Amino acid sequence: MGKKQWGNQADAYVSQVLDLLKEYEDVDYIGQESYKSDFFAIFSDAYRSGFCSPGYRIDNESNKLVLCKSQRPLVSGDTIWSYAIEHGWVDAEMHPTEKKYRDIHMVKTWWDEWVYAWNRNPPQGGKPDARPAGFS
Repeated sequence: MGKKQWGNQADAYVSQVLDLLKEYEDVDYIGQESYKSDFFAIFSDAYRSGFCSPGYRIDNESNKLVLCKSQRPLVSGDTIWSYAIEHGWVDAEMHPTEKKYRDIHMVKTWWDEWVYAWNRNPPQGGKPDARPAGFS
């Protein structure tokens, strides 16, 4: 997969998140299990595909980790927020009490917490290819 395809795939992940946010606009609280799981499914696919954490390799000369030259675009809470602004779903002037603001802020927080958790404790013995028990 080349850089253009990676960019398209990263956009597809944030587009899926925005589509869910739009779909759940009339839902009182998206933090309920069935709704949150839908966002987690997108996250887990993005994470397993390498779009949530920078890639590193060992530099043989310095014997240190360095960023890979061919890095996939990162999908993060901030990426989701920027995409939603770019597509007119939210704006930077929104009041924090507005439902759209609360919902996207919740998803941003979840996303970054999931990345943090999986980076420190990858699912299934170091392979980020399955959802850990009890994790949502």
